Amino acid sequence: LLMTAGAVVLGVAVDHIVGKNLEKSLISRATVMANAAASNLTAAIAFSDKETGREQLMALSADPDLIAARVVSPEQIEFVSFMRLPSDCGSQNGTIACTNIAVEYVVRPIILGKETLGKIELYISRETIDSEHRMLLVYLAVGTGFLSMFSLLFAQFLHQIVTSPLGSLHQSMSSIVRLGVLSRTIPVRHNDELGQLTACFNEMVTNLSERDNQLK
Repeated sequence: LLMTAGAVVLGVAVDHIVGKNLEKSLISRATVMANAAASNLTAAIAFSDKETGREQLMALSADPDLIAARVVSPEQIEFVSFMRLPSDCGSQNGTIACTNIAVEYVVRPIILGKETLGKIELYISRETIDSEHRMLLVYLAVGTGFLSMFSLLFAQFLHQIVTSPLGSLHQSMSSIVRLGVLSRTIPVRHNDELGQLTACFNEMVTNLSERDNQLK
């Protein structure tokens, strides 16, 4: 029980740490992409070159978790955009909303000198890291189940090793009390403290039996 409880506590801690690391990794990757794109888009916005802007956003599509990217002006006017929305996602009032998929939103300003030309918005699906998180939970649950079964089998094995010699000792001592000294000995199956105790008991029974025969 203690081993299982310890495994559960360890599993919860590992799940929490791994989940946080996956989330940080996703946000960090999205932030790096947004910063790089914001730097590359300054000229495109400054010269109103939408074709170059689209090319910059399409370059971001190499990331499989990116579902949408938008470049907007300070007045919230869309300059260029890229979208490959899952079936349960849609664009509402200039933002991306999904029904069953969690989405991380990353925004970075596009600055040229001291002037803010606009901003880039990235929408990153959490579906991949959530799937990995669920798989980790399955692995931890299976591992905990196997550990529980192993602990149970080991406890039963240990119980049998300990109680079987003690039960034999108890039966033999009960026979001596009820019937007097007997010559029966108990097999010594283990070379440990219980085996030494059994050997000592056998020696005691043998000595008592010999003295009983001498008295007769």
